[in-house]
Amino acid sequence: MRRRLPLENELMPYVAGFPPGQRWLVLAPHPDDELFGMGATLAEAVFRGLDVRVIIVTDGAAQGDATAREGEAQRAAASLGLPPPEFWRFGDRSLAAGDAKLVLALQDALERSKPDSVFVTAPVDLHPDHRALALALQRALRGRALRRLRLFPATWVVCYEIALPILPNLLVASARVGKPSAALDLRTRASSNFVPTIA
Repeated sequence: MRRRLPLENELMPYVAGFPPGQRWLVLAPHPDDELFGMGATLAEAVFRGLDVRVIIVTDGAAQGDATAREGEAQRAAASLGLPPPEFWRFGDRSLAAGDAKLVLALQDALERSKPDSVFVTAPVDLHPDHRALALALQRALRGRALRRLRLFPATWVVCYEIALPILPNLLVASARVGKPSAALDLRTRASSNFVPTIA
């Protein structure tokens, strides 16, 4: 008997959907990753009335002035209708998946926000901070599950792409595409060394 190869629609969705849950926790390794990775999805989530919290993990100082980038992130969040991001200010390009301080901070954030879905950069991304954050989240979730499985409902983990395309299993359509563009424009005007390149 001949085995058939999967069809295109079995490998990649052709119909738009939307990530699950009413409470979202978005983890961005650097200021701007949340916009480049999922700006339109965030605008759609706000439109739908979801509770969205954003944590920006590093200070982003390797790509510009940390204080300016933090201000840009606050203005961009406001333009999308999001609450101000939480800033952890880990050193840019210093994240490590096994960093106990990072894993504990992630576990604390999970316990405080009790998200239905957590969004994080893909563990196969090119940037080392992007990979490290995804792997640290995996450790935080594993530790939480081992210690307190009964206290927390299951959490969805949704990876978003930044520097490297990933094979999607969910496509999101949004009529609010202009909102992320306006938020990116705020960042572009504020950062003289920030050059947006969006394909």
